[in-house]
Amino acid sequence: MFRQIVVPLDGSDMAETALSLALFWANLCHSSIVLVHIIEKNAPKTIHHQKHLSQVADAEEYLEKLAKTIPEGIKVTWHVHVEGVKSVASAIAEHALHEFRSDLVVMCSHGKEKTRRLFFGSLAQKVLGSAMMPVLVGSSSGKDSSPFSLNTILIPLDDTSEHSEILPFAQSIAKESGAKVILVSVIPTVSTTPGGWLQIGRLHPSTTAELYDIRENQQQERLAQLENEFRDHGVREIESMHLRGEPATLILEIRRQKGADLILMGTHGRKGMDAVWQGSVASRILANAVIPILIVPLLKNTNL
Repeated sequence: MFRQIVVPLDGSDMAETALSLALFWANLCHSSIVLVHIIEKNAPKTIHHQKHLSQVADAEEYLEKLAKTIPEGIKVTWHVHVEGVKSVASAIAEHALHEFRSDLVVMCSHGKEKTRRLFFGSLAQKVLGSAMMPVLVGSSSGKDSSPFSLNTILIPLDDTSEHSEILPFAQSIAKESGAKVILVSVIPTVSTTPGGWLQIGRLHPSTTAELYDIRENQQQERLAQLENEFRDHGVREIESMHLRGEPATLILEIRRQKGADLILMGTHGRKGMDAVWQGSVASRILANAVIPILIVPLLKNTNL
């Protein structure tokens, strides 16, 4: 599933919370880990009230020390990008894709308040947009060394076939971990029509409502089919839910009610104003979720 995992670190305690996630996935997938620090041009002296690693020697000492804390049995290497860069996200993506040929980036989402992160895109979203490879994003307000455990996976799905691209990931993860899978489909109402379709929904409310009813019926059939497919792949426990309303709000509420440990979703890597203007569900969930999110890039265009 994932052969090599890149973990970007900036020297802060919050960034180090990604290590717990990386260790879990390394054990689950028998992966190796690469710890990476990027030297940034015009770097601030502090980050999250801690010293920012702007000197190569300091960064090398820091990563070498962290590497020694990785349990035996997991192969770990470390790397400092010594040339100062303007875009940390692009540098992370470049290293993950071409230098290390990794297939997963694990990082912590932090640093900007939710509103700014929603509008301008978090570092994690920028890495996803640059690398177009799976990114696992943890969320933390402080250092937490407790090990990550995976018991329930929440998978938001829209009513297009494109999101079937993430299902092999979900099936493999659920089978290997023994986690329960919850498939959630949210069809909008006329009043919660997303993005550029909102004006059309207001002008033609009856027609829009009928179309959403048709989509809901089709999605119910699809979810039943997907449940059978997951069972055929050895997933022991699976549940599906189909709801009506504003997708991001309902998905986050289901996450809370079900106590999910991980959200697995597809996205096209939209970021910044475009994510908000187009009503990107992934962008809003990334900005507001309090559990890790595994984001898998999709090839075609949808609302997620």
